[in-house]
Amino acid sequence: MRLAEARRGTGYSARGFAKVTGSSTRTIWELEKGRRLPGLRTIRKFTEVLAVAPSAVEEFREAILKRASRGVPPEILAQAEQMEVDLVDATVIRLAAQRSLREVMQYLVEQGDIERVDRIYREVCGEAVGKEAENDRGAGC
Repeated sequence: MRLAEARRGTGYSARGFAKVTGSSTRTIWELEKGRRLPGLRTIRKFTEVLAVAPSAVEEFREAILKRASRGVPPEILAQAEQMEVDLVDATVIRLAAQRSLREVMQYLVEQGDIERVDRIYREVCGEAVGKEAENDRGAGC
């Protein structure tokens, strides 16, 4: 369902919904017209007032997917969208990436490229450790 439909279903006018959620009427209008996507805090607040799951409102699903898919390779997104879940979020995308990584590594190992898989793993870990050191986070692979 769309946000406007969910709002009307609870009996709220745009102005009343804006007031109860601490938003402006303009924000409600922009979200309902698709001119902008809600942030995660807004989604939490709206779903609480509407008494619906985030996956029940199209604008919320779209916003969560857009936020979670930044920088994700297209093949991982395609795999995540094929998974049978109500909502594709960061957790689902990570699971799809792990599944894809496992399949690729398994294929390469079966083809006799164990050393190459190990070298790539060490390179990626080295890059990750370097980035963590720059950010003072510590532990790595």
